[in-house]
Amino acid sequence: MTTLSATFPPGHASADARFRARLFALLGMLLREAGDPAAAWSAMETAVGLGYLSANGYLGELAEAAGDTSAAILRYELASQDGTNWPLMNLARLYDRMNQPDETRAVVGRILARVEPDEIAETGDEMHERGDTSIALLFLRAGRGAGGGPAEAALARVIVDTEGPTKEAFELFHSALDRGDGGAAVSLGYLYHNQGDPLQAEAVWRRGIDLGNEYCMYNLGAMLMDHGRLDEAADLLDRAHQLGVEEAPDALEELQALRHS
Repeated sequence: MTTLSATFPPGHASADARFRARLFALLGMLLREAGDPAAAWSAMETAVGLGYLSANGYLGELAEAAGDTSAAILRYELASQDGTNWPLMNLARLYDRMNQPDETRAVVGRILARVEPDEIAETGDEMHERGDTSIALLFLRAGRGAGGGPAEAALARVIVDTEGPTKEAFELFHSALDRGDGGAAVSLGYLYHNQGDPLQAEAVWRRGIDLGNEYCMYNLGAMLMDHGRLDEAADLLDRAHQLGVEEAPDALEELQALRHS
């Protein structure tokens, strides 16, 4: 279920009307969950009439579920006027399902134009988590230049999730790391470790440590512990613990047990 926002056109509705609109929108969501789309539609229409533009997005979802793509497109477009991106994400997904690639790319471009460069990776991750993987791939491929290393790393993660550890994914992680993204080192080292290449994993995680990434400290410490390099592992795990990595205390306990075994 999409999260309610509280965006109203400035000066469009009184405080009382805004409160009533939110109540009708909430009622509409509850009615939809209860399996009464007709009553949900009526409640959402009332919310729109009271000035809650985002309710058009929920009407779009109801229309799409009913197979009325024209009404869904219209409602998503209306909802997008409040400045939030989720109606446009829904619209891009709908065009993608309708096999209209030009329209899909155009809507993805509109989303990208609204997003700050440092928000591109997070937005792509959100699309992927929503299940809109093909939209996430389009978005992150278009935004990887502006989004820098984090966007390239986000694109690589989506590729790994959908296609496995491809050559492109490795190249993207390496590029992201070269651009200073320590988070890319976490994932890239993990891939090398899983492929049975601990030397390359260590080299990558040490680069991430140089960039200040605490999860690289933890991963490398855990791997070195498995390889019997306990003093090096203890130092890394302790540093990771000091930086708040939740798994580090358990790893340190395991290391102490190994030392006394």
